[in-house]
Amino acid sequence: MAGNQSAISICSNALILLGADPISDFSGKDAGSVAAANLFEVTYTEVLQSYDWNFSMVQRTLNRSPESPLFDYANKFPLPADCLRVARVSDSNYDILEHAIHSNSSSVSIAYIALTDINKAPIYFTNALEYLMAAKLSIPVTGDIDKASLYSQLAEKAMRKARHLDSRQTPTKDIQSKPFIEVRN
Repeated sequence: MAGNQSAISICSNALILLGADPISDFSGKDAGSVAAANLFEVTYTEVLQSYDWNFSMVQRTLNRSPESPLFDYANKFPLPADCLRVARVSDSNYDILEHAIHSNSSSVSIAYIALTDINKAPIYFTNALEYLMAAKLSIPVTGDIDKASLYSQLAEKAMRKARHLDSRQTPTKDIQSKPFIEVRN
């Protein structure tokens, strides 16, 4: 299922899409290497945070912090270091402050998007990321605004496809509450 791609191979493929020379590492001095080295991590993190990707979703029960919040809540639960975005929390009354869940519950479990190694990402995700990197690299590498626009459109289309394919791996859930139907009865 994983695409087994690396940051270098994704950026190299993006540069090839632009008609530039591929790279073998981020230490080169050419425009492609420098731009890729500076843009890849932030772009990858941004894309991970933008959607509840199944390959990046992690569930954890959090440990309670010995220090209590200053006000409003009784307990503080620090988020894991690899947590990019919280998707679900077992408690319905909480706040996220200072990279921690603040709650009155004695125990809190979360599902979150983790900073996942790129080689564990599925191929549909890495292909979309290649188009996005091509869009971001196009102006520094080619200076062509039209290429940037074209690859931005291709990236958006590929991301929609990737989100669709990713969503098909999760079964649909029945609607528990039907207030609009129940009000008719």
